[in-house]
Amino acid sequence: HGYQFLLTHAIRSSNHPFVTGMTFLGALAPLMNGAAVQVFPGDASPVNFIATLVNYPQTRKSQNTKLVKILADALDAHVAALAEEAVSRSLSEQGDAGQQQADTASAKRPRLRVASSTITCFTPEVFFERFSGDFQQLHNADDLGVPDGPLCHSHLFELRAPVSISIAAALPLCATPRHCDGELNASFHFGRIANVDEAYATFAAFGLIADDSRKGAAAALAVNQHAGALNRLLQFGECSKTTKTRGSFGEGTTPAVSSTIMSNMHPEVAVPMERAEIGNHVGCTKERIVFYTAEPVPPHSPLPPEYILAEGHAPWVWAELDPDMASLCGLKSLLADPDAAEKAVEEGKMARASSENETFGQDDADVARGVRFLPDAAGYDMKLPDGVQTRWRYRIEPGQPAMVMAEYRIGDRNVPLPPDHALRPAAERVLRFFPPHTTLQFDESAKKLFATMRTQSSVQDKGHYDVAARHGVGPWKQGLLCAVLAAWDIFVDSHTLSPPADLQSPEVVLGRAYVARAKSLHKVLEALRDAWVEDTVNLPEEQIHPFADVAGSVRGDLVPPGMPPFPATQLGLPFPATQPDEAADLPHEDDAVEGDLHTLPAFLCPDASSSDEVLQVKTPEAACSLSDGYGADGKTVQPLDHGQKPLFADREICQTTVLLGKPVVTWTMVQGRLRRVVEQDDGRKVRAGVTKKQWEAVMKAATQAYPIAGLEDEGKDLK
Repeated sequence: HGYQFLLTHAIRSSNHPFVTGMTFLGALAPLMNGAAVQVFPGDASPVNFIATLVNYPQTRKSQNTKLVKILADALDAHVAALAEEAVSRSLSEQGDAGQQQADTASAKRPRLRVASSTITCFTPEVFFERFSGDFQQLHNADDLGVPDGPLCHSHLFELRAPVSISIAAALPLCATPRHCDGELNASFHFGRIANVDEAYATFAAFGLIADDSRKGAAAALAVNQHAGALNRLLQFGECSKTTKTRGSFGEGTTPAVSSTIMSNMHPEVAVPMERAEIGNHVGCTKERIVFYTAEPVPPHSPLPPEYILAEGHAPWVWAELDPDMASLCGLKSLLADPDAAEKAVEEGKMARASSENETFGQDDADVARGVRFLPDAAGYDMKLPDGVQTRWRYRIEPGQPAMVMAEYRIGDRNVPLPPDHALRPAAERVLRFFPPHTTLQFDESAKKLFATMRTQSSVQDKGHYDVAARHGVGPWKQGLLCAVLAAWDIFVDSHTLSPPADLQSPEVVLGRAYVARAKSLHKVLEALRDAWVEDTVNLPEEQIHPFADVAGSVRGDLVPPGMPPFPATQLGLPFPATQPDEAADLPHEDDAVEGDLHTLPAFLCPDASSSDEVLQVKTPEAACSLSDGYGADGKTVQPLDHGQKPLFADREICQTTVLLGKPVVTWTMVQGRLRRVVEQDDGRKVRAGVTKKQWEAVMKAATQAYPIAGLEDEGKDLK
């Protein structure tokens, strides 16, 4: 059930299921109402998630922002209902006088103005105020004629909880549990969402990427004042700020929140940030980010074969193959000539498509009214310029034998939404399950495995300062993943968790399976980051693009055991476009890359072959050090004066050039990045740089060894 739920929304948003699944996991944290997970001895860690989707432009990243918005709207509706319950309850508790006041003022009472739990664009000050546990969610509490009095969130939850939840009867209203703030001028729910499309302004405000508003050497030494506060919020669920205009909030003992910061960005910024080449990362804020990515799914690609379609809905539609599209696919000369197509089949330049498993009956109505298809309804095999495998055919309408129209097949991702896959009811299940500030505990078997995970993070790469922080937050991340995976099972209504019975100190017990799933998922997420921070030349092949073993492990992290793995049709590499009107170069099905490949940003695969058929990747045995030059025996190819040592290694120069992230790079664009302070013989320190001739020599050698780019205007201004 959970896997089909996930596929429905992945298909409708044209995203990889891993991307959609991670988006849901991150967005579930605020629905848990200030929940915390017992990761370390002492106080539990509130579930505060910060997740960033990294991918190239036009890969439908914003579709995930829309999915988060649906869950955010469900949270706002839930908070509004809690506010209405709180006001009504406060009036009813005043007895007959209060009831009379409520009856006479019902027509006059202003509409409740409830602040949204979600923000999409903000300054750090607004962010920290909204994410404080004592944020006033009811703006016009003073205008409602409701006297100040005790506000018990446990009772509000009891009123909104489903009848299936067993609640201890007759909780005393005068009780003062830790979830009571004392007034209506407080929070009714402790979940917060920052749903950011394009994270650059947000990350710059917190010092995670370069802030162009500050220039000079002082900017490199300054520590962003908000980074530490964000780190504290993520770690403890608390934030405090005192300003002249907004007053004080978060002071003293305030309830913790569970929150999420969902965002997306391009690899041209995310990867340098991850490598600490931009931004200020004195604290541990960056290491708490959960980065996720996957191969983009074209909207026209086939649907996963294991997806269970609604009855009567075909997995594809036929679109008109017009001259422009035919030219892109190398089929323009065959557009209205069925005989030429058959000749291409006889010469082995093209193949007929198989008609196996064609049981959807999509063409039955056309055939019944006399429509003919050539060579048949299945048509010919065809590969689109981006590598998506499909088919095309000729269509002849009845009574018009001279009118031959070509059409090709594309996946129909406008699949119906099954009622049990609707997001609002799924979000409401999570909202109704968790009372305020639920603590998620591990049972004995889960504690043993989690203790091993904590120990592994402590001893892994001991002494490597640059990765110590990332591994140090490993247990914290794995604990959060345990929590949101439990929320995921509730979200898709596929769980055996017992809801809290004691609303004063609510607890939910997680078994070993959640720890194992979190460990597996965390391993995959860290493998993605390894591919960005390590030397790309020395990367193991499986880290550049994980194969079936890694992709298969992802399946167990998002769905209950026993569900099928992610579909192979969602994975793969793009293919170069065929040349127009060259029938000899028509694509064949045998050209497909074998294996399930999950690609990361292209510049992380330095050894991609120029061949149309095979992607060659350098194996670890054949890899070389970053300090090795492109010349014979690892020597540099840079022209140097006698006795001069290179300022940068050849591969450092190439790496700096590629990481500019520009489609065209010139010397003037890169020269400022190839400068370094060196010490002279007399002790003086001067700033030196790579020369234009040295850069050109390196890039010529690099593109010959690794065909990742082409050279233009050699002998002039090299590009």
